[in-house]
Amino acid sequence: MPVPVSATKSVDGFELPAQFAEASKLVFTVNNTRFQLSPAKGDDLDLTLLEFIRSKGFTGTKLGCGEGGCGACTVVVGKYDSAHASGASSSSSSASKAPYRYKSVNACLLPLVAVHGCHVLTVEGIGSSSNPHPIQERIGKLFGSQCGFCTPGIVMSLYATVRNGYGHLTEADIEHSLDGCLCRCTGYRPILDAAKSFATVKSDKNGASASNDTSDESDEAEPSTPPEADLITRTPCAKGADCCMVNGSKKGCAPSTSPSPGISTTAQAIQKVLDPNQFKPYDAAAELIFPPYLAKDAFDAQDLVFVEQLPESDELDGEPQQTKADSSARQVWLRPGSLKSLVECMKLYGLDAGGKIRSGNTETGIEVKFKHLKYSVSIFVSDHIKELAFYRSEERGITVGANLSLTDLVNNLRAERPAGAYAKQVKRAILDNLAYFASNQIRNVATLAGNIATASPISDLNPVWVATGAELSYIDAAAGEVDEKSVNMRDFFLGYRKTALPAGAVITKLFVPWSAEAGSVVQAFKQSKRKDDDIAIVNACLRLSVRDDKILDATLAFGGMGPTTMQSVEAQAFLVGQQFSAPETLSQALQILAKDDFPLSYGVPGGMPVFRKTLALGFLTRLWGLAAPRLGLPKLAAAIEALPDLEELATSTVDRPVTKGLQDLENVAIKQPVGDSIPHLSAMKQVTGEAVYIDDMPPVANELHAGFVLSQRAHAKLLKVDAAEALRMPGVVDFITYKDIPAGGSNIWNPPSMDETFFAEDTVYTVGQIIGLVVADTKRHAQAAAHKVHIEYEDLPHILTIDEAIEAQSFFKPRPVIHRGDKSDEGWSQYDHVLEGETRMGGQEHFYLETNACLVIPGKEDSEIEVISSTQNPSETQVFCASILGIPNNRVVTRVKRLGGGFGGKESRTIAFAAPLTLAAKKLGRPVRVMLDRDEDMLTTGQRHPFMCKWKLAFSKDGTLERLHARVYNNGGWSQDLSQAVLERAMFHIDNCYRIPHLHVEGYICKTNTMSNTAFRGFGGPQGMFFTEDFVHKAAAVLGVRPEAIREKNMYQEDDETHFGQKLVDWNVPTLWQQLKGSADYDARLKAVEKFNAEHRYRKRGLAMIPTKFGISFTAIFLNQAYGVVHVYHHDGSVLFSHGGTEMGQGLHTKMAQVVATELGIPVSMVHLSETNTAQASNTSATAASASSDLNGMALKNACDQINASLAKFRAEVAAKGLSGVEAWKDVVHMAYFNRVQLSAIGHYRTPGIGYNWSDGTGTPFYYFTQGAAVSEVELDTITGDHRIVRADVHMDIGRSINPSIDVGQIEGAFTQGFGLFTLEETLFMNNGQLATRGPGNYKIPAFLDTPSDMRISFLKVQDPGNPAAAKHNKHLGTIQSSKGIGEPPLFLGASVFFALKHAIADARRQYVGDEAEGFHLVAPATPERIRVAIGDPLVRLAQESTPRREGEKSFFVAIS
Repeated sequence: MPVPVSATKSVDGFELPAQFAEASKLVFTVNNTRFQLSPAKGDDLDLTLLEFIRSKGFTGTKLGCGEGGCGACTVVVGKYDSAHASGASSSSSSASKAPYRYKSVNACLLPLVAVHGCHVLTVEGIGSSSNPHPIQERIGKLFGSQCGFCTPGIVMSLYATVRNGYGHLTEADIEHSLDGCLCRCTGYRPILDAAKSFATVKSDKNGASASNDTSDESDEAEPSTPPEADLITRTPCAKGADCCMVNGSKKGCAPSTSPSPGISTTAQAIQKVLDPNQFKPYDAAAELIFPPYLAKDAFDAQDLVFVEQLPESDELDGEPQQTKADSSARQVWLRPGSLKSLVECMKLYGLDAGGKIRSGNTETGIEVKFKHLKYSVSIFVSDHIKELAFYRSEERGITVGANLSLTDLVNNLRAERPAGAYAKQVKRAILDNLAYFASNQIRNVATLAGNIATASPISDLNPVWVATGAELSYIDAAAGEVDEKSVNMRDFFLGYRKTALPAGAVITKLFVPWSAEAGSVVQAFKQSKRKDDDIAIVNACLRLSVRDDKILDATLAFGGMGPTTMQSVEAQAFLVGQQFSAPETLSQALQILAKDDFPLSYGVPGGMPVFRKTLALGFLTRLWGLAAPRLGLPKLAAAIEALPDLEELATSTVDRPVTKGLQDLENVAIKQPVGDSIPHLSAMKQVTGEAVYIDDMPPVANELHAGFVLSQRAHAKLLKVDAAEALRMPGVVDFITYKDIPAGGSNIWNPPSMDETFFAEDTVYTVGQIIGLVVADTKRHAQAAAHKVHIEYEDLPHILTIDEAIEAQSFFKPRPVIHRGDKSDEGWSQYDHVLEGETRMGGQEHFYLETNACLVIPGKEDSEIEVISSTQNPSETQVFCASILGIPNNRVVTRVKRLGGGFGGKESRTIAFAAPLTLAAKKLGRPVRVMLDRDEDMLTTGQRHPFMCKWKLAFSKDGTLERLHARVYNNGGWSQDLSQAVLERAMFHIDNCYRIPHLHVEGYICKTNTMSNTAFRGFGGPQGMFFTEDFVHKAAAVLGVRPEAIREKNMYQEDDETHFGQKLVDWNVPTLWQQLKGSADYDARLKAVEKFNAEHRYRKRGLAMIPTKFGISFTAIFLNQAYGVVHVYHHDGSVLFSHGGTEMGQGLHTKMAQVVATELGIPVSMVHLSETNTAQASNTSATAASASSDLNGMALKNACDQINASLAKFRAEVAAKGLSGVEAWKDVVHMAYFNRVQLSAIGHYRTPGIGYNWSDGTGTPFYYFTQGAAVSEVELDTITGDHRIVRADVHMDIGRSINPSIDVGQIEGAFTQGFGLFTLEETLFMNNGQLATRGPGNYKIPAFLDTPSDMRISFLKVQDPGNPAAAKHNKHLGTIQSSKGIGEPPLFLGASVFFALKHAIADARRQYVGDEAEGFHLVAPATPERIRVAIGDPLVRLAQESTPRREGEKSFFVAIS
């Protein structure tokens, strides 16, 4: 396709093709608001879409990560496309053929110039809390929103799916459409329930559907019901899941009058409060219309240029003039509307001239934001250039336009029906690797050319193009050529990020051949840390051509095995001419692959050398097993003796079906409204984007922004800190350090040890330590200037790991000890068995979706300061914001409206940012705001403590646990923070639920040079219990029995005493255990697992059941108190209350509203809480320790009791009038006011009967224990380490639930966070102390489809009419409404997934190591890498043998446990 060249002209000093408009305007609409932007009017267009829409007040769209990995920023972009209406569009999955298309995108990455001619929809635009969209209504009312920060992104992602495909959608379609969104609170099940209610087409038993199936027979799904009848609004059917309409019949049968709602959840609580008929039906006609003025193709063809207009100098005449920025410093965006214009732009501004093509911006956007790269000229391309956005199919193969989006490529391929066998395989290979390529949002904007040109060594698609011999066409614009050239993809990659493309080249198309002679086989593979939205660890596309059992040709292309997509040259050369079916052919090829083609060193960049090599070997082995039946050859003999039946090996992958859940909730008659499953009081505000978080607050007059200057060394002296260059940058106002702290102020903080400084002074002790902060007029200016502060260091030795700390004896004091019975080192020989070992588990990033945020507003008089912070600890924030200034606490007010998640991470570490901001605000007399970027937050705020335990266990031959000595180490980081309390709780919980007569445990806090590790949900308890379950599991292996047998045998009984001397009352674990064993059908499922494993060699299942007890109370006794304030307003009887707890999604404010309403005898609708405020509730304890409902609920009850006592006589008088309900209440309050009776009260509560003396080991540290048990079943692919949770049953004793459905959400969320901790989430450091895992790109939390395929939650009933004996449960419980704390206790039960995996691994190992199968060590988290290597089969051993560790060689990454 030759392209003519035209003349040029100058626009604002820049040479451009003549056709570019000099006064370009960017035209688009957000919801109903029209925008027309131009630099000439002072508009800044060098923005992301997220930055722009938030600046215009559309703050429902959130910044969660800035790299397109969490989905919080998701919006929907609509675009006119006349070809779509005619049927020529590639997006054939849309429900209608309207001439426009809507797609979900990551606004944090999308350049603003991308939305020219588009209709942008945000969460505010589709509904409001008073008139919500059906999607918003269902997610809100079905408990799908907790903290709410992620919710708008989830709503909009689902909105795009429903708007485009309603009437065609299966449950599987909907589940997969959410692959680009993360939630840290809910555990996903309620969101999935609400989302799947929009399905109208039944998925098959494996969860496949027309739109995600890659088979050649798949056709687009047809609606099985009218659009107005989805799974929630249709009349319920008595047949349930077997309904003929759900299964495809269009006529259906007579509807049932059953009251059961047609949604997948079975929670009776929802039925109590929600009538399914009240849900809005989805109506496509009610959607916001596409703006008519945008309905034309002309926008795409326009050539636009946007040149940054530099501000005029503020300097006065006669003052020294700073050097004026030259034109090259200005940011220029070009948006060519045709291939011709694009080629001309690249000729003028190719790579050598500072230009950069940016399309989906999914890679370059991250480079700009996190690597601080600058492109002077950005050339935006996308599918708006029609000559580059096409798809053609012919018998020889397919031709794909360079700018076709990956979503459109998928849609076109799904519609293909190739005739040839090889063509079908090529189609499947492309679709297989696109199925888990990034996320929906990324695939919607990412282009084919962008993915190829990026030349990522782990690209999912490039191995396919190499293996198939695809031909890439391009125009060498920089050389002035107009004709296309081509290069075969096998010759394209030259090195790390280096390709055969000349600088300034424009990729035009890719031709993928799929016409091959009979005997060609091709297959794609990928393995990553997480299935959805994750980059590959290793991927591959492997191709063989075989005729008459002789290999004619081979192309084995791998990603993740070197600096670029690589071919296994030596193995390929060997294979040509070999007999395919000869066992030695594959065996020798594996040897060559491991030793010659990919000789990865122990310290290879990216780490995991053995695992990566094992995956490559496994992929090649799988190809052999898949190829034989495709080639019509007989079943192959084993290539390696211990790996028989290659066909089974090849097909033993793990498939994930559609998820489902069941909740068996408490059903007891208790005082209302406590006990009702009312939705979170902020839910409808959260789903509509109306809920206000700190960064959503409108700018305050004269507001400034802060950018923190952070240490880049793990341990070093500060030789020089020079901010001169930073202070000269645009918008910068000041640079703040410890030197700015006024007389009387203090740089010291962090109780109880007070060993930390707000600002580093002469030494830094960790990467990420705060050195200072730049204050500027915008966040961008502040962050840019912070990177310009010049710092000189003198490096000092640093310590990262627990082992290094032990070797250096680097510990904090104190070193606590607990013992019972014999604590000597003698007498071990008397026991039947003595086992010694060590157990390790890594840390965990909180990954709350809202990063740390703070706004400080200085007062005009009396040194008053208002601190608005996303903190769990308002009072401690107040204390240290006053301390840094040296002013009384009564001059500082801390306010907290809501947090976008906390999990303990905002208990203490928020103060490290709030106090320096307070200093800056006070010094400058102006408000200062900050919201950390995700990488800053992860680098600076601390994580769950990594732990290691060295233990010695004695037990009898019948499995009785008799003696334990343990030394427990946690990695505290550079300061102590809360490490002592975390360590002590781990020691308190090291018994879990088992009586060990002789127990001695010592604790050590390791002082290292990592960030200061801190509180995290569970607070040491999960680590202590994990040690217990690990040595129980290993003791069971010695005895040859199931671990559950040892657990049952040693379980505490009522009135037993723990190793720290606390008597167990209301001990319900044995009851929970037996109930769960029955309801989870444990015995039958164990037999089924054993049968499955006997029948499957390469796919294994595992089952594990564990209990938990979690002590409820702060171990620092003074924190076990709370204040509650209640005001009753006489005019209308409404009630305003406040307490010291903060709302972070756990539903605390909702529960407290229920408590106040119940105690006063009024509806919840009459009760309101505005915020947590230290001026209203003083001396508050942190919202932590799962004690907030207990403490604040009792304090509010105390306040209500005072008011009720004041109102008692008036109630009697009103009752005598015959009034009742709300009218009676209003009359009572009115009478009380006019009789001058107090209508406000301050309540106080202190937890009775607790306290522990560490010096003599006496006392009662916990008020009670929340107890539970869980059974988890997993399925494991032993060739890759990939696995899924088949089913999880969690059974909890939570007393009388104040709000059962909110408590279910806490259980599901904690369990999900728990299995993330134990199986998925891995924090890694570099050897120099830099944190390697700084965002969702490389730190993986559970995603939607990691949730158990079947998740069942149930409660121990407080009362059971059918079982009078059940009344004994919790008879000693003295908490608010007899409820129990639930936030933290279920988290440890996620470890049941870890131990189920150990069961599966042991069964796999038995085939290779025999009697040693059970005796293996597995470090948590059990990542695919650790699982795969633990199996120890011949492929692993070959990888290990060919990866020797040279003397002094270090691994690329460091795990600090």
